[in-house]
Amino acid sequence: MSSSSDSDTASLDASDSAHKEYNMNMLKSSHNELRSLFEDDDLFDITLEVGGQSIQAHKVVLASHSPYFKVMFCGSFMDAKKRSIELKGWYKIIII
Repeated sequence: MSSSSDSDTASLDASDSAHKEYNMNMLKSSHNELRSLFEDDDLFDITLEVGGQSIQAHKVVLASHSPYFKVMFCGSFMDAKKRSIELKGWYKIIII
């Protein structure tokens, strides 16, 4: 014979499992939406000119991964307002 606390525990475990599954589904959905926005050509806000090639990018992504770009885009440099920047002496492989 099971006690009331056993059924309460089972109920909590099922609820916890459902909550975790819901959170994972929301996380996957958010990840997919973010990936879709990341790949949307209309949302690129900077073009990097590197070695004669153009690379479309997102300033926020560059700034979050590189102190160099964070200073460039968040500081009072002229480059912060530009839509295209030539990176002299850089190679495309360094950027991607």
